[in-house]
Amino acid sequence: MREDRKNEIIQATIRLIQDKGSHPDAITVREICKEAGVGVGIINYYFESKDNLIAQCVQQIIGNVIAHFGEVLAPWPTTSAMGRLKYAANATVTFLYGNENISRISILSDLRNGRAGDNTEQTIAAYLPLVEAVCRERQSQRDAKQATVTMCMVLQGAFLRTERIQAELGIDMRNPEERKRYVDGLIDGLFEG
Repeated sequence: MREDRKNEIIQATIRLIQDKGSHPDAITVREICKEAGVGVGIINYYFESKDNLIAQCVQQIIGNVIAHFGEVLAPWPTTSAMGRLKYAANATVTFLYGNENISRISILSDLRNGRAGDNTEQTIAAYLPLVEAVCRERQSQRDAKQATVTMCMVLQGAFLRTERIQAELGIDMRNPEERKRYVDGLIDGLFEG
């Protein structure tokens, strides 16, 4: 019974997040309570705070996106592994910028509370076969897992520090063409030599 009520609150909050677009911070506890049909005390009992509830819901939303990672690559089955990796990385970063607030919540939550199976770990697992294919294609001795972790961490860091990247490197990560050059250059650099 408890898990059912907790899940109802999560599902109601996810609906509100999807309705608000990329502004989950604009959701009030009262809106959540109304949507879920519960009192404020129940939210605090299960989640301790609105921020904890929002973070848990965002993790589910992003987790569902990661679960469909293979569908992103489906239209490109005949390109090289490197081409598919660049395509996937650019699609991922485009998603981050298209969903800035929820992406930021997810990444920061993983950084603060890193645990097995979190969204960052799922992302790394989703990319690993593709990076392994690049290593085989290029006959690279590079450790695929290390390259995958490095790529994911650098992309997350660049996203979180968008303004600093622009100030320090002059790259506007919100500009799709500049972002693509950055991502492609990063991947090329990972597999040089």
